[in-house]
Amino acid sequence: MSQVGQVQLVRHFKVGARLLPFPIPQGSLEDNCRQMAINYPAFRWTEVYEDDAVLQGDSSLVYELKLPPTKVNG
Repeated sequence: MSQVGQVQLVRHFKVGARLLPFPIPQGSLEDNCRQMAINYPAFRWTEVYEDDAVLQGDSSLVYELKLPPTKVNG
């Protein structure tokens, strides 16, 4: 049986306004978060879950990184 019309979903992280592709496309979410933590330290203190994925368009899954609010003295 052929798989006509099957679309491969591309996974991205959304950090602020930036949309970043997964560095290891076939890897797990945990492995990709570890790899992203090398260049984006915010990945070290936040948690991203599979359930957080939002479908954007027809072929993109986006995991938004929820950053803690900025601390202000005063």
